[in-house]
Amino acid sequence: MPWEYVSYVVEPLESPPVSELLAAFRGVYVDGSVLFRAFRAVDDREFDRARRLDFRSLDQTFRTILTRPSVVAALPELEIPDPLEPPPEFRQMSAFGMEGELTALLLAGGASRRFAGTIDEARGLTRRFMESLLGDHLGQPDWSAGCSSTPWTPWFRDVAWDFTFLLLDQEARRLFLLCMTDTD
Repeated sequence: MPWEYVSYVVEPLESPPVSELLAAFRGVYVDGSVLFRAFRAVDDREFDRARRLDFRSLDQTFRTILTRPSVVAALPELEIPDPLEPPPEFRQMSAFGMEGELTALLLAGGASRRFAGTIDEARGLTRRFMESLLGDHLGQPDWSAGCSSTPWTPWFRDVAWDFTFLLLDQEARRLFLLCMTDTD
């Protein structure tokens, strides 16, 4: 189980597209919260080894990553339990699928607020966000993305607006975690 040996450090990601999308979600998830972290593998060799040798499902891989001590320590507000109960169930998608899903969620809004912009503005926000994360290899197949609506920690409100997006950029040995929750 090679992902158990990979440690991560938080990678500060100061970029206007990231800040703009997070602000847009915080503007519609007003009774909840939006959390984003970017991580980089500490040891490129361990990450590459895990990538080569792991043949488990996306759910199993992502659950292992979410319970790594370095990830848990970097996200104290989530109060990540180990084992994860209930374990998040991820729906695999492409980076383009993640972009579309984020656009749809932004347009749908939170429990009490809707996005004030147009469809094109929402698409632009999510497209720039994804481009800022993956750069010029946005369309390359060397990554894994998943979305879960499972309230897998006490941080989530256990309602319709619980979402976790995990994007693993294998080429750059990075991962991105976006969690959102709201309540009515």
